[in-house]
Amino acid sequence: MSSRTQSLLLHLIVWTVLALVMANIVLVQTNRGLALENVEKQQFIQGTVALEGLNKEIVNALVELSVKKQDDQLRALLAANGITFNVNPPANPAQGGRK
Repeated sequence: MSSRTQSLLLHLIVWTVLALVMANIVLVQTNRGLALENVEKQQFIQGTVALEGLNKEIVNALVELSVKKQDDQLRALLAANGITFNVNPPANPAQGGRK
C-alpha cells in the first residue's frame, strides 16, 4: 500500500471512530434524561398509590352521607365522577320470635 492510501484509510478510520464516539455521547445523555423521567414517574405513581386508600375512604364517606341525608345533589356529583351505588332495602324485622 502506498503511504497516500494508508493515510486516507487512517483518516477514514479516525473520522468513523470520532463519529461513533459522538453518537455514543448523545445516546448516553438521552438515556440519562429518560432514566430521570422514569424515576420521576415512579415517584408519582408511588405517591398516588399511597393516596388510594384515602380516596376510597372519602368516597365511602360521601356515599354514606348521600344515603343518610338522601342528598340527590351529592349523589349526582358522585355519578358525574363515575361513582354509582345502589341502596339495599332494610332487612325484614323478625316476626315476634315465631317460627
